[in-house]
Amino acid sequence: MLSGPSFVPKEPQNALILFHGYGADGEDLFTLTTELKKHFKNMAFFAPNAPTITFGGGYEWFSLDDYFSKPELDIDYLKILETRAIEKLPIVEEYISQIENQLNIKRNHIFIAGFSQGGLIAAQTAFKSNTCFNGLILMSPVPMASIESTAKKTPILLTRGLQDTVIPPQAAQLVKPLLVRNNFSVTESNDSLLGHGISSQHVEALIQFIQKHIKN
Repeated sequence: MLSGPSFVPKEPQNALILFHGYGADGEDLFTLTTELKKHFKNMAFFAPNAPTITFGGGYEWFSLDDYFSKPELDIDYLKILETRAIEKLPIVEEYISQIENQLNIKRNHIFIAGFSQGGLIAAQTAFKSNTCFNGLILMSPVPMASIESTAKKTPILLTRGLQDTVIPPQAAQLVKPLLVRNNFSVTESNDSLLGHGISSQHVEALIQFIQKHIKN
């Protein structure tokens, strides 16, 4: 079972689950909740550690040992990463089901968010779910190769830094058109000065996105 930092208010009505990037841990994204708690008093927050320990004591959702030997991130390699992500979904689903039971809320009251590698995990979790989440937040995600989903009504926030070199621009630019072609509603926030990270502009976009779509 996945574990990591969490915060549950006295009367939780909604939840946000944050999936961290490669080599990080749940605490990395849990820092975002300091600002989010000011705006969403009845929201619970969860940031699980990925299942596998990698270098420096961080964690990975799936192997990226061959990532930096693939500078173009061609579609065949993206399909390999997609398969690796999908293989991890049962343990993610178990974690989400535990949260639903703990809080006594349905999936349509849960936002899921992921940064980089965690973005691909969040995306595939939403795409493979039979029930729509309240929203999907993809922050500089590892691109998906394709989409097979019945959850087309899940609204999506897509953020990235335009100076990002970890996710090559030619790969990052594939994400929004793929989502739009599959009839997802996409809100976009691009920071022209940012590399591979999350800026204050993105946090503000995240707050506005949740405020727009949150179910009370």
